[in-house]
Amino acid sequence: MIKRLRKKFILIAMFSVSIVLLVVLGLINVINYLSFMKSSTSILNYLAENNGYFPTYSDSSPKPHDFGFDLTEETQYETRYFTVLADSSGTVTQINMSHIAAVSATEAYRYAELVLNSNSDSGRINNYMYLVVDQDDGKYIIFLDRRAEVESMVQLLFLSLMIAVLSLSVVFLLVSLLSKKVIQPVIANMEKQKQFITDAGHEIKTPLAIISADTDVIEIESGKSDWTQSIRNQTARLGELTQSMLTLAKMEDTVSGEKFTKFSVSSMAEEAAEEFRPMSVNEEITFDTEITPNLEMNGNVNEIRQLMSVLLNNAFKYTNEHGTIILRLYKKSRAVILEVDNTADDLPEGDLNKLFDRFYRADNARSRETGGYGIGLSIARAAAEHHNGSIQAVRLNDHLIRFKAVLNA
Repeated sequence: MIKRLRKKFILIAMFSVSIVLLVVLGLINVINYLSFMKSSTSILNYLAENNGYFPTYSDSSPKPHDFGFDLTEETQYETRYFTVLADSSGTVTQINMSHIAAVSATEAYRYAELVLNSNSDSGRINNYMYLVVDQDDGKYIIFLDRRAEVESMVQLLFLSLMIAVLSLSVVFLLVSLLSKKVIQPVIANMEKQKQFITDAGHEIKTPLAIISADTDVIEIESGKSDWTQSIRNQTARLGELTQSMLTLAKMEDTVSGEKFTKFSVSSMAEEAAEEFRPMSVNEEITFDTEITPNLEMNGNVNEIRQLMSVLLNNAFKYTNEHGTIILRLYKKSRAVILEVDNTADDLPEGDLNKLFDRFYRADNARSRETGGYGIGLSIARAAAEHHNGSIQAVRLNDHLIRFKAVLNA
């Protein structure tokens, strides 16, 4: 229980930090990309307005801030680009490479052909952003070299990933070291709760024994009556409840000294089924088993036996008249799977996994009639979790429910 709580705390903390890092670093990279696209589009539009040239800084051409970027004396020298003219038939007639040295005429021609064949007015080819301007006698294509900006974006993305990995590693280390201290108050409360249940259980046993002995004396002196029988019934119920609470507290004790041993879980399932066979005959219930032979597992024999007993007892309590119960045992990967299906007239509404909560009873009236305390399935869950597994209830249809335990020990 404590280990699971600690793992859950670490997972939640790591998930929260991961989401924050993903959002922050993602926004930084997205904003950087949008800024890159905006500036590229602005420069291309400005060049298109000025026939593929940067006017001198003092020229009275359209102001660059109207296009979304700032023009300085160095802009025309910092910006690398080339232009291509094509006639109305799509044939390249002129290439101007006076503002770039990183591309050859052959490459410029190939880029132009790709753009003309794509029928796209703007876009990107490798490290070049382009803009197609329609003219009366053909098309004018401007290619803007954004190699440095693309490399900068890639570096920022790589740096973001490195920061994310490093940050998550540091956070994981800190959370792992501090998690035990953080959940220490919870551990203390759980230990106090277990100790209280254990002490209260042992204290209750003494007055129950006295009540039972006094009832024997009353029956000897006055004979049996409905009153003494009621006392015996309620004493027995309280005794069973006390024992169930002690069993649950013991199962949830993570420092329990009981060791796991290797045993035949198939034989145990067959023995458990045989114990309930007479009940199925008396109550005219169809009871089938599908047990894979020779299955072995490493675990606590008493807890697994109690798990099977709880699930079968629960099925027989709540199955409908002339209903059907099926016990299955098989192996999937490295886990042993135990399933108990039973039919029922009415199944609980909502989340069926609430059935495993302590003292939860979907139908209080019927639970009293069948002698249920709402703690048996809690014991089953504790046994499954003690074996690194899980247990769940699944509604197969309106009149069929399945309890499935996965045991990984």
